[in-house]
Amino acid sequence: MIAESIHEPKCSLQIVLENNGVEKLVDMSRSPDPSLRLNSIWALKNLLYQADSVTKDLVMKKLTYAGLQRWAVFFLNFFNFNFF
Repeated sequence: MIAESIHEPKCSLQIVLENNGVEKLVDMSRSPDPSLRLNSIWALKNLLYQADSVTKDLVMKKLTYAGLQRWAVFFLNFFNFNFF
């Protein structure tokens, strides 16, 4: 539900933040279900688009740089990118 509400034009960032939406999306981004993982990553991306630095810092504290690296590997594998 949180992931879907972020895509809506009238979604309030404040509502997402007040309801632990960032934490929930980060947790979902670690799911073994590839579809749930992908959708939560896209939702976080949409949440961060034009967000202020405080919000971006909050997401990175919850996600961590190691988590961001796992996302990159997931995307490369999910979309079968082959650079060689």
